[in-house]
Amino acid sequence: MKKIIVPVDFSKESLKGLDLAIMIANKMEAGVEILHVMNPSDGVFKDSSKGPGVVEEEDMKKIIRQYEQQMTGGGRITWAIREGKVPQEVKSHAHDEDAEMIVGSTHGASGFEEMFTGSNALKIMALSSIPVILTRPEDTPEKLDKILLPIDETLESRQKAPFSAKLARAFNAKIILLTLLPDTENPEHKARVSGYKKQVEDYLKEHNVKFQEVEKEGNNLVKSILDCQKEYGGDLISVMAEEERTLSPVLLGSNVQRLLVESSQPVMCISQMKIHKGPFFPFDPK
Repeated sequence: MKKIIVPVDFSKESLKGLDLAIMIANKMEAGVEILHVMNPSDGVFKDSSKGPGVVEEEDMKKIIRQYEQQMTGGGRITWAIREGKVPQEVKSHAHDEDAEMIVGSTHGASGFEEMFTGSNALKIMALSSIPVILTRPEDTPEKLDKILLPIDETLESRQKAPFSAKLARAFNAKIILLTLLPDTENPEHKARVSGYKKQVEDYLKEHNVKFQEVEKEGNNLVKSILDCQKEYGGDLISVMAEEERTLSPVLLGSNVQRLLVESSQPVMCISQMKIHKGPFFPFDPK
């Protein structure tokens, strides 16, 4: 059974990520593992008189007892503690556990905000080879009825489709397929985006995923995405994570960060894969 990894710092804000992870795990028949990362070089522990990690372990067990009854999809909730730098340890732990995804809250107390906003959040997205969902604690959804899937003129943009479709099927959700047309006189650019949209449409139809088509034109892509979310809804926004080799300014670090800050709903980031030859969708959500 696959796991969903949830980094926590024991604050109420960070546990909002756990609420979202459990909701997803119950639909996807996955387990949940809460992860706390300690950095020994900081010399900061909750109660050093008991020794490093002792109180953290006690708190982990309290969380398990508090949340285990909410696991109704057949999965279990477990815990782990690691030492090191947060982005690397989260990524390594997800790899070691063959996790399905990483889910976290973007704000928390006791330094958690520094871990999951700004550069560290983008580092986790860039390092992770699995989807990362980040939610603001005040906006954590109670359902996933609509998933907003923007498609732009980058080749990698379509890689969001398989996992977004898998999530949509688990929740019987509708995909809002947003085509982001560039504001340009060059017809080739618009034709390219329309071609990519058609490929995603075909994929969603093949996998029996409900979807609604929306088009928006303009070069302020974040604004177009947020406007679409406001107009058509969307309990989750699916985007591509940053990668240095990307030739287009579509949703690079600053734009992803803007979405994390400005979106009223969680943002799911999927890492880009190297594409040379082969199928347009290099992994399948079956």
